[in-house]
Amino acid sequence: MAQVSLNAFSPSFNSSSNISSNISNNSCYKSTASGGEPGAHSVDSTSIQASNGPEVAALQKLSSNFESLLSTTDIDCSDAEIVVEDRVVSVHRCILASRSPFFKEKFFSSSSQAAGGKQRYELKDWLVKGDLGYDAFMILLGYLYSGKVKAPPHGVCTCIDDTCVHDACRPAVIFAVQLMYGAHLFKIPELVSLSQRRLLNFVEKALVEDVIPIVIAANACEAGNDQLLNCCIHRMARSTLDMVALEKELPQEAVTRVLNVRRNSVLGTAVTTTVDKTVRRIQRALDSDDIELVRLLLEEGEGRINLDNAYALHYAVQYCDAKITAELLELQNANVNHRNPRNYTVLHIAAMRREPRTIAALLTKGADPYALTSDDRTALQISRRLTRAIDFYQPPVQGKESHKDRLCIEILERAEMENPLAAIVPHNHSYGGEDLKMRLLYLENRVALAKLLFPMEAKVAMEIAHVDMTSEFTGFGASSGAPGHIRTDVDLNETPTAARMSALARTVELGKRFFPRCSEVLNKFMDDEVSELTCLEKGTPEEQKVKRQRYDELKGVLSEAFSKDKADFEKSGMSSSSSSTSLRDGLRHKHVRNR
Repeated sequence: MAQVSLNAFSPSFNSSSNISSNISNNSCYKSTASGGEPGAHSVDSTSIQASNGPEVAALQKLSSNFESLLSTTDIDCSDAEIVVEDRVVSVHRCILASRSPFFKEKFFSSSSQAAGGKQRYELKDWLVKGDLGYDAFMILLGYLYSGKVKAPPHGVCTCIDDTCVHDACRPAVIFAVQLMYGAHLFKIPELVSLSQRRLLNFVEKALVEDVIPIVIAANACEAGNDQLLNCCIHRMARSTLDMVALEKELPQEAVTRVLNVRRNSVLGTAVTTTVDKTVRRIQRALDSDDIELVRLLLEEGEGRINLDNAYALHYAVQYCDAKITAELLELQNANVNHRNPRNYTVLHIAAMRREPRTIAALLTKGADPYALTSDDRTALQISRRLTRAIDFYQPPVQGKESHKDRLCIEILERAEMENPLAAIVPHNHSYGGEDLKMRLLYLENRVALAKLLFPMEAKVAMEIAHVDMTSEFTGFGASSGAPGHIRTDVDLNETPTAARMSALARTVELGKRFFPRCSEVLNKFMDDEVSELTCLEKGTPEEQKVKRQRYDELKGVLSEAFSKDKADFEKSGMSSSSSSTSLRDGLRHKHVRNR
């Protein structure tokens, strides 16, 4: 990974130790012949050069001493805490209030108390028009303390694409966008100018999809970003973004400006600005999570409109919940390798959306991972260019959800390593009574263990296999009826056993296909531990006692984890509950009347 230098932000910065102004005047820029950077309180460079060595050294030491307050753990003299992405940052209100009008207002108009008498604030409560991550926040905080803009941590501004020079990839763009929004929020005009200048360099280099966050941020920061916003508008107007993408992605004022530029140029005839009425209704039905209405609209179209020429699958993947995409795939009448007017397949869009469940579902339906975009990128390369190195190379922790970007890359890498047309074929074995019990118990416990150790991976596989459509897994034997017991017996007449076994088996196969690392861990655990515990009556009394102890330990862990995971899983499954009932009923009435 390439080391990010301060020159990545501004030519004005040559090293983090260069101080071109003192802390009290809010400056971090060198003065120029033209009068310095707009919005910055610059100090005349001649006066600095005329200063004697001890004065400059004193300023540098003062800056370093203030900066050390953020990192020292020996003595905690902070009086407030700010929670950023579940991480607590201790701060000193007097310093921040003296440096930022925003903090001055917030700190002395709030009475939120934390343990130890410190006031606690949630950064997310302050974010109205944009996003500000932990890394960008710490750079801003460091500047307020020291007057210096430090280089970001290794891997924050770089993706994991080996062919990328990291001068305009998504991580670099997002970091600069967050820095500008944070500087605007905290009322630090000189850092707004610094970030704006850097983003101006990105506009022509970056992919048009990566310019969209710049437009949104520039629009949110309002005054002072006219030049940046104008450059973005013209870049958007020259692009092939259609009307749907513009309306979905950009603020309305920006959409109007893009369309005005297109009308006054030859681009106005190159890009479609209208959308078919039926296609619009299909899109609204998808927005309302109403697959039944989509079916009715397709029937009403009488063959003129289908899922492919309406680009319904592309739309669902890009803008709808993953469950809606899965339901649309089940209609079985959409080509998963169909390309939209911008030459993107559905898998390309899924890689841009960074949704592992959708990527895996498309691959199981035959999506081609080798398909290239107009600029010769595969879905894997798209995903790599979007993923921060710091997120990807962070070691996974068993029991905690893996980073979604990492999962997307792992799934696509596995897809490129195998036959792209290979499909998962369930094993249709016939099992007798006892064998059926043992097989079902094995699958139930394996999937439960996967949810415990690899929650995100298990969720992806279970949703594709439609485990939730089979009888609910409770983890309890029919005879016990009490929590704390792993299932040890199966009533073959109690549930549709074959459907349950098929869904669980498919879940296991999907895990082996897309998450081999996780499957190896489960294989070892299940083969070495669980399979042995199912034969507790075998061996000497002493061996049986040891097995029983190990079984009870596993039983307690799984029971506790299952209760928590089950609640989280059911909660997430309730997201797609809305439907456009009146619109659907009206269409049904019209459909029947026309017949």
